[in-house]
Amino acid sequence: MVKRHRSEEFLAFLDLVSEGIRPGTQVHVVLDNVSSHKSAEVNEWLKDNANWTFHFTPTSASWMNAVEGFFSKLSRQRLKHAIFNSLDECIVAIEGYIEHHNANDARPFRWSKQPEDLVEAWEKGHQKLQESAS
Repeated sequence: MVKRHRSEEFLAFLDLVSEGIRPGTQVHVVLDNVSSHKSAEVNEWLKDNANWTFHFTPTSASWMNAVEGFFSKLSRQRLKHAIFNSLDECIVAIEGYIEHHNANDARPFRWSKQPEDLVEAWEKGHQKLQESAS
């Protein structure tokens, strides 16, 4: 766990992950729009690692980012009314929550819709918005 989330830490994470991936494997990463994911240093790293592709979630679309839901749950269930006397106590609480979640609540996520169905639903919604605005 790192205390900061700058490009430097993100690049160290990417290097660590890339060590365990067979050379030439195509890697697709879904990321939010935090600036540390889009820095000049990260763009240079991507040039040197052409088999990696970043896909960014739309701004203001946290509902699309599964980890946002996990952090929301962590915050509500473990951190919201907690009082910690040190950073170490907070880290122990978070790690304990993660261990409990992984042992009891973690489930694989499977998309139940085909991409075409999602696009069609979006188009219908967009059309209704346009009609109501007219």
